[in-house]
Amino acid sequence: MASQLNPRHKEVLVALCNAFIPSIQGEGDRDSEAVVRFLDLSAEARGVPPLVEALFAKLPFDYQLEFKMLLTLMSKRMLGLTWNGPLKSFTELDPSQREAVLQAWSVSRLGNLRAGFSSLKKLICSIYYGHGDAGGDDKGGSEPDVVWRAIGYPGPRLDHPARSPSSSQSESLPALPVIKAAASETLSADVIVIGSGAGGSVVAAELAKAGRDVLLVDKGPYLSEAELNQQEVEMVDRLYDMHGALTNRERSMTVFAGSCIGGGTTINWSACLRTPEEILAEWAGEGNPHFTDAAYQGLFGEVEARLGVHSETLRHNPQNQHLWQGAEGVGIKPAWIPRNVGVEDEAAWTRSGYGALGDAYGDKRSTPRTWLQDAVACQGEGSGARILPNCEVTQLTIKGGEVTGAQTKSGLTLKAKQVVLALGALRTPVLLELSGLSHPQLGRHLHMHPTSAVSGVYPETVDPWLGPMMSAMAEQGRVRFETAPLHSGLMALAQIWRSGEAHKRAMLHARNTAGIICLVRDQCPGSVRASRSGIKIDYHLQGADLAEMQSGLATALRMHEVAGATSGQLMHQQAARVFASHDGVQDGVQDGEKGTAWGVDPDLAWRSNDLTVFSAHQMGSCRMGGNRTAHVVTPIGAVRGMRGVYVADGSLFPSASGVNPMISIQALALYVARAGLL
Repeated sequence: MASQLNPRHKEVLVALCNAFIPSIQGEGDRDSEAVVRFLDLSAEARGVPPLVEALFAKLPFDYQLEFKMLLTLMSKRMLGLTWNGPLKSFTELDPSQREAVLQAWSVSRLGNLRAGFSSLKKLICSIYYGHGDAGGDDKGGSEPDVVWRAIGYPGPRLDHPARSPSSSQSESLPALPVIKAAASETLSADVIVIGSGAGGSVVAAELAKAGRDVLLVDKGPYLSEAELNQQEVEMVDRLYDMHGALTNRERSMTVFAGSCIGGGTTINWSACLRTPEEILAEWAGEGNPHFTDAAYQGLFGEVEARLGVHSETLRHNPQNQHLWQGAEGVGIKPAWIPRNVGVEDEAAWTRSGYGALGDAYGDKRSTPRTWLQDAVACQGEGSGARILPNCEVTQLTIKGGEVTGAQTKSGLTLKAKQVVLALGALRTPVLLELSGLSHPQLGRHLHMHPTSAVSGVYPETVDPWLGPMMSAMAEQGRVRFETAPLHSGLMALAQIWRSGEAHKRAMLHARNTAGIICLVRDQCPGSVRASRSGIKIDYHLQGADLAEMQSGLATALRMHEVAGATSGQLMHQQAARVFASHDGVQDGVQDGEKGTAWGVDPDLAWRSNDLTVFSAHQMGSCRMGGNRTAHVVTPIGAVRGMRGVYVADGSLFPSASGVNPMISIQALALYVARAGLL
């Protein structure tokens, strides 16, 4: 591990945090008392620097090393060479010069400087806005957090079960029974399933019901519903892979993946979309005839029945309604999104937007409420499933080409004659690599569904954290348009930063902001390999995928315009904010900003870290198929070259699914369990 920050590093970090989020003098004639207090509150005064330092202390070696190298550079007078400024360290500069450094780095011709700016901005801003004091109690007592109050974000809800036990909830279920094991122990089972998300949970339930003794292992923690406290920074830290800081190698894509019992199903946005028939036909052409069998289609129905999938909701929330209206306005037919949530009353409808932080109410049918309950319910003598959280498997044990179990980071020994890998498309190929598998396609063909967004500010209240996380969608070419539950930290992470004051004043429009995300079915895949940090993701938005993204962003901008937004903004560091106009007179221009015509500037650069890009879907790195050389895994889920090892997650996809993949993964896991393991 990299050493702790030295005093000079800490001094630079404080100055950096205050440069991104400074103390600003409010204007009494236009700013309320709450806004004045917020504007005055710097990152240092809010306690952000030690939180940033604590986060980096948890990250792998190479992340820590890069962070320290950035701080070291900024502590040297040679920093001036990076922005054509005076030869002074960052702390020797005055506040306006520090801001100028960040502005220069954000659009620098040097990719490392853009990456440094982007990484620091995302983390500092998301922590400042996402971390706060909920205030109040179940009786509505004390004043809420000063930042959240100013931007209109309510923070954790007063009807959270841990705060208000009498609040309305879905049917109460007992907490999952989980086990602990000492490092010196040896645990044995018929089958070890590694990963408890969409794939592993289904396999565990299916095998347990068949009378098999299953040990389900996950490197992430188990949080009961009462522990899902809706504090954004804490929940991202505890529920997301690499504490929410996982990126590709060039730091241009933030990668969201679950790392907890329930995996991605715990944190996803509830969309339940079947794999499109044309994509199933494409996959069948890779030597997987089962994808077009009628029996395989029936698996979707089984999964949907277990999750209670339906398309009914009381109504779209304003954000989804704007997407619907915008799609119709530009000539695209919108559609309802099927979701795995219970039948909604008004209370459940309102609180559902918090499901991305883990569903404290039990409304969302994630795997801890469905398949994992089925798995542990089958426990009996010599059968059923045991769940072991906080246990990272580092290597499979192979003898004579056949699996005998696994070794863990803690030293615990696991023994079984069959092992199912369901760690996801990022971790499954890496574990196979570390276990000695040599296959030319291992870790390659990694699809990420690269995603960016266009925000629109509306004259009416949107409150994008309330109501269904996504209930409307539209499609154009290989781009899918959806919404995201924009809580304060995620909104701040995505919000373009051009100055400390501009970012703060943009966040004052949080309650009126709607986002439309553009998700591309990518054709230019990347790769993932083992590294000193655990995994190294090589992925770049390029070629046809970049062209589709550019087209999608332009369409999303027009959707906001026709839906009635007063301004729109690409998540592009160089893109101007655009404003609605009536009779040629531009409205909404403020703070010295210049409005432009609605549309994407054709002269924009599209280098790494110019555009804010995310991935919440990772697929394809251990492709399933009939060709021994082209496909790592057989058509029934067996790993070639390792007898007794199977895969049951999104890494099996021969190409990108083109839709939110939870249902695709669960149907495929059900197939692997029945065709390969039983």
